[in-house]
Amino acid sequence: MQDHKLQMLHSSKDCHWRTPPELYDPLNQLYHFDVDLAATSENALVEVDDGSNLSYLGPDHPDERYQDALSVLWHTIGKTGFLNPSYSLTMYSAGLKAGAERADLRWLLVESWAEKAYWESQRGFTTVGVFPYAPQTEWFRQYVMGHDLTGKNGTGWRGHAALDAWVIPHRVTFLDSSGEVKNNANVNTCVVHWGPNHGFVGPWAPSLRYWSYR
Repeated sequence: MQDHKLQMLHSSKDCHWRTPPELYDPLNQLYHFDVDLAATSENALVEVDDGSNLSYLGPDHPDERYQDALSVLWHTIGKTGFLNPSYSLTMYSAGLKAGAERADLRWLLVESWAEKAYWESQRGFTTVGVFPYAPQTEWFRQYVMGHDLTGKNGTGWRGHAALDAWVIPHRVTFLDSSGEVKNNANVNTCVVHWGPNHGFVGPWAPSLRYWSYR
């Protein structure tokens, strides 16, 4: 992809919303994150003291091997990751019109991140992600609820759903790229927990609950 297209797609005036600390902190206390899976050097939330520079994955990482988070094998760099992915159908469409390749734009699709978290969970990695609560969508049904969309009426089981989905009963107020408070999110939000199977046998649905972090 040409440099000017990358600059457009990684512009801070778009979908790079920071997670408010009142949402992140209790999750970190519970899950003890090893890595921020979609961040930049300025807004990474995970802190590590081993000198590995692997506190985050993102486009400005000093090691180019960790700049494309969707290509990194998460289970090889830690055990538990936090994920507040960037996604924007508007930017995705604009990128296609600008001549970018679909593969270079996949990070702008929320289903790409959900699919990645789903498959990493089957390799022993735990992801806790902030996602839109969208049970009407195929990606949510497939990668959160565990439905096999190729089956009859899309109701078959893939055999591994997310473990938990915490629906936030109020709009989340995210921060902009400078850390200032933005307007509330215009969609409902949930926290999805993908993790390895700890002995469940047969199909199961994720545990759905409401969580107000305020």
